[in-house]
Amino acid sequence: MAYVTGSAASMSALLSALQGACTANGWTLSGNVLHKGSCYADLKLGQPGYSYGAPPVNGYLRLVAGNGIDGSNNITDAAPGAVFLGPLRQAAYDSVPLTWSFPIEYHIHVLASPDEVWLWVRYETDYWQYMAFGRSPAPGCGGSGNWSTALIGSTLGRGDCYDNVCSGSGNGVSGVGYGSISRLCSIPFWWNQNSYSSGNGFVHGVIDNSSGAARWNVPLFATDHGAAAWLTLYQLYNKCQSVWNDEAVLCPIQLAQQRPSNKISIIAEMQHARLTRNLYLQPGEIVALGLDKWKVYPTYRRNTDVTGDIAPGGGVDGASHSGTFAIAVRYDGP
Repeated sequence: MAYVTGSAASMSALLSALQGACTANGWTLSGNVLHKGSCYADLKLGQPGYSYGAPPVNGYLRLVAGNGIDGSNNITDAAPGAVFLGPLRQAAYDSVPLTWSFPIEYHIHVLASPDEVWLWVRYETDYWQYMAFGRSPAPGCGGSGNWSTALIGSTLGRGDCYDNVCSGSGNGVSGVGYGSISRLCSIPFWWNQNSYSSGNGFVHGVIDNSSGAARWNVPLFATDHGAAAWLTLYQLYNKCQSVWNDEAVLCPIQLAQQRPSNKISIIAEMQHARLTRNLYLQPGEIVALGLDKWKVYPTYRRNTDVTGDIAPGGGVDGASHSGTFAIAVRYDGP
């Protein structure tokens, strides 16, 4: 395991820092593709396909996972879409992405057995974004288990109109949100995309119900080939923080597929990251559990006044925070 932190004066410098951290810890860079063993990640500068406004050209990190590389250093058997790290938009449909003030702070975790890489970026004082990739198949999964995720999904249409929304009903995070308010959830793989929201992850290992073959997930809500974390997590996550002692439980991030007859299949599990709450944990705080240490990051922007769902004010403005949603990443730094 390795942990690297520093500052970057541009997106290009951030990309170089990520590539350097990986190649210094067992990964190989061939063209734009980082690879180690059977894990492949195509990383370069780019921009998402917004429906309105104009995102800055090459103003984002762009990640596509795959299952191989050809003789020209192009990724093969690639995921059906990319994920991105970079500026989000505000509420108005025609608004342009918010600009970032450089330099920005980065935290990179390069983890092994299985291979997972997590990049966290802090910008504008208290905003955070993540990008991650790895190979973490569930036992018995017929796919490679290669996956990629980031705060920004590959197809942000109307969903790009909001900074961040994880909405639903009740006092905890909902399973899949509802209606036109389900815009963008900052939790990795939380739900699949529908006409208003954007899935933010791809994984190889979804089971084709016709042939039984493994394939990449399709990030659409109404599909047999979707993969989402809420299927296994939302009931447990609704009970975190612990009511008994206010401790933040570290919940395993398992990706599941909906199957016929109301069944689900677990197809991947991130071994070096946990979903948690940061009601009492500061961004970057280190939690020791036995011999393991975990570094805790907000999934977007911490706001301890909101401990349940994140919903837009009045159905119009986006929520520029992620409440107490947080990710803990395995850590071996000082």
